[in-house]
Amino acid sequence: KNIDRTLEFLVAGTTEKGEDYSLLEEAYGEIMSHRARWFNAVAKQVGGVIEYRTLGGRGGESFVRVSKDKQKEAVKFLLDNALTTPTKLLNPGIVNLFKFSGATSSVTGQQRAILASLLGSGRMGRLFDAEVLLGDKAYTPVELVDDLQAGIFSELKANEPKVDPIRRALQRSYVDILKNEFTPPAAPAGPAFPAPRGGGFDGGGGRSSELRAVARVALAKLEKELVTAKGKAKDVATVGHLEDLAAEIKDILHADPAE
Repeated sequence: KNIDRTLEFLVAGTTEKGEDYSLLEEAYGEIMSHRARWFNAVAKQVGGVIEYRTLGGRGGESFVRVSKDKQKEAVKFLLDNALTTPTKLLNPGIVNLFKFSGATSSVTGQQRAILASLLGSGRMGRLFDAEVLLGDKAYTPVELVDDLQAGIFSELKANEPKVDPIRRALQRSYVDILKNEFTPPAAPAGPAFPAPRGGGFDGGGGRSSELRAVARVALAKLEKELVTAKGKAKDVATVGHLEDLAAEIKDILHADPAE
């Protein structure tokens, strides 16, 4: 809300008659940086761990997981504020004064970074830890992916779905990030060493994360929703977008592992 209020006075506060718009461009960049820092602070709540500097016999557990309710609240905040189309931030009356190309790249790049962070291996590892340690009280990877997918593809529930360009980019990023779970890891460049006696945690070079299983179920559900939404959509760009995503997901889920 503070950023939105600032944008209303941004041009008047950074320009003088006869001067260029360099100060406006600099201030706009600072606003984008502030957004990134604030949203990253919220994202830390997801899979977050609070550390208490306790000593033996002088306190409880050193590490306590952020509550499930607070994590779900953080995801909802990001869906409502970071992963939506910021129309005020992309006001042509501001952006067109100092930029003629790539006006949306800073927004789409920021959204993709937040999404990649939420679905990153480190965060997934902490969520899996919590699921083992806390059981039903944990916010699980399945719940996180379900919440993100429902929010990012909320347009699919409309009677006549229409997806704007920023949202199309975000939805493609989501599918791309999950697609990476189905991409075989690159072979190591160095010489191969025999596995330690008795095996190891990853002796066969396999995956250490279960996100792939979660992604498979989520994408299968999304494929059906995309096909249904395509039948209701009338906007040409939206129809093409939904058809393309459905085709890509089909390729991901049904690709021949041997290829």
